[in-house]
Amino acid sequence: MTCGPPWASEPRGAHLSEGTAGRRYVRIRTDVAAVPKLFDYAVPERWNETVTVGTRVRAVLNGRRVGGWVTEDNVTPPAGVIPTPLTQWSGWGPPAMIVELAEWAAWRWAGPVSFFLKAASPDHVVRTLPEPPEPPDARRLTPGEDHRSNVVTELTVQALRTAEPALLRLPPTTDLIDAVLTVGNDPETLGKEGTVVVLVPSLGWAERLVDRLVRRGLSATTEWAKARAGWPIVVGSRSGAWAPVPRLAAALVLDAHDEAYREESAPTYSAVDVVSERASREGSRCLLISPAPPVVVSAGRVVLAPPSADERAGWATVELVDRRGADPRTGLFSEEFVRLARSVLDDPELIARRGPLVCVFNRAGRSLLLACRRCGQLAQCT
Repeated sequence: MTCGPPWASEPRGAHLSEGTAGRRYVRIRTDVAAVPKLFDYAVPERWNETVTVGTRVRAVLNGRRVGGWVTEDNVTPPAGVIPTPLTQWSGWGPPAMIVELAEWAAWRWAGPVSFFLKAASPDHVVRTLPEPPEPPDARRLTPGEDHRSNVVTELTVQALRTAEPALLRLPPTTDLIDAVLTVGNDPETLGKEGTVVVLVPSLGWAERLVDRLVRRGLSATTEWAKARAGWPIVVGSRSGAWAPVPRLAAALVLDAHDEAYREESAPTYSAVDVVSERASREGSRCLLISPAPPVVVSAGRVVLAPPSADERAGWATVELVDRRGADPRTGLFSEEFVRLARSVLDDPELIARRGPLVCVFNRAGRSLLLACRRCGQLAQCT
């Protein structure tokens, strides 16, 4: 059952006049957070085909122009009231399903509906949408090329076939693109008209993932207009939960435990909860992936994991060194670290195979620079 916000009130027209027959009226929600009421306005004939539920518009309210979103179409104004016409069509907005989801989120996190509608709207006016790419069937990869069979692929397919909501517990060294490829090329997902939405913790991660998917021949994007046009794969960060795709085929959340998915300022909504509710409303699969899922993420979900030996091998070995009793004259690094670093630096084949040695010193005030003991050259970077 979907509940509305407790402050919802009856809409009212813009001014009084005679008769309302033969005209089309819509109900809009303004972008003024302090005004939760809904208002009725008339649609000029030149915008009859462009103004629908979710469309961004502008109208006169109490003597000034305000922006807003159409929330209902073909409404009947109160008796004796003829609403004033809309003053501007501000382009495409979120689809009708997102408008309903915003109402739920406003009730769930006690915030203004306009806050969530803004998150689902473009930063600038979008009046035209690009042509979507080839149909979903063309996204299937040739077996044996990139979409190889491995533990991640098998677990992802198993999660997609599970009747209950599922969560994959994969170690942090796992390349999660295999899970994305599996969901994006799943026969049941491809059989649905819609978009696969992938959430990642940061925008940088989203851009890198899109680049990798495009190189594999998949149509993926982070752009609002392409998402609204129905691109096959849409990747985003926290706001990606509000991606304006016309139809959600499946949702995938990578590193679902990450705190970046929760908005820090009020309303402090969770993108994981939003996309889960969205998938439930549309009858789509929502798959979460995390190396160490907290209870709030795993509750109510079937947890699938690789064999214990494989999962353990995906975690780094941690050695805790207590330096409280160490001689302060031994320097910045412990003897254990120096021994490990030298074993790596003295083995060129190991560096070529596993990459460079990285040291993270995360204690403010202890070191401002590093210099070579022999020549005095400073260690610098951009």
